Amino acid sequence: MAGSMSTRRTTDDCVPATSSSKSFERRPTAPEDQSFDSKAVPPKKVATPKLNLTDREECEYRQLGCPKPSTKEWKLLKRHDDLSVYKQRLPSEHSSSKTYNVMCLGSLEGSLEDALYGTHSKNRDDMLATAAYLHRSHMECAVLNVLESGSDEDPYRQLSLKWFIAEMFGDARLVNHRDWFNVESIGITTDAYGHRYGYFLAKFADHPGCPPMPQDSDVVRGKMDMCCIYRQDPGSRTVDVYAKGSIDLGGGLPAFVNSGASCAMMFNMAVSMESAEGKRLTKLALMHHEK
Repeated sequence: MAGSMSTRRTTDDCVPATSSSKSFERRPTAPEDQSFDSKAVPPKKVATPKLNLTDREECEYRQLGCPKPSTKEWKLLKRHDDLSVYKQRLPSEHSSSKTYNVMCLGSLEGSLEDALYGTHSKNRDDMLATAAYLHRSHMECAVLNVLESGSDEDPYRQLSLKWFIAEMFGDARLVNHRDWFNVESIGITTDAYGHRYGYFLAKFADHPGCPPMPQDSDVVRGKMDMCCIYRQDPGSRTVDVYAKGSIDLGGGLPAFVNSGASCAMMFNMAVSMESAEGKRLTKLALMHHEK
């Protein structure tokens, strides 16, 4: 994830560190692997409940006039430009380690389409270009399966399975690498009131087609769970942001490290605008080169 390239190291409990360099590879799901799908929860069933819940909470937040979070429930972690990230004071009850839920509120300069384009990736090459901005310590990535694709009305719509491996999150350089297998859902839709909004969801899932790396690989499987709602009023040059999520880095790491990683995950939304601009410029340069 995006963040300061600090040299501070965080020790992973119960996982031996090694200085050996290893190669990591994942490939798109082959036809003979499709039988794995019957053993896993369908990706749409993983994504839809989280998206619907976040949509309802965001609608309620807007109806209440976008109030500041209660200081009894939420603690301000960090501000970056017009984005603020808050940590829920009580840890999540659904994690084996102390993982805190975080919430991001604020706005971004740009368009709704830019916010989605900056995180959208159709294939590995596209994902590598996007990861250069969003996951600056990424080592390898793969689009394992694209289950739903866009249309003329919603070109950014996608439901997919994606994997990537990274060396660090935020300002904590980890002894052991982290890999991530997510159901990813992105697109533009309307809420119960007929209002248009964009969304981006990345949620971990257990899938026999992409198991964690062997213990001797020095790679720990992380768990990411985030959903972001983007809205833009007609004629506005800013995008309103409402997002909730959490990260569990695994390896028995303390709560403050997980909180820092979750905070960095949220601030990647600001980097998505830079990613969109960079991808556009790269596309123009390639078109110019081909002429």
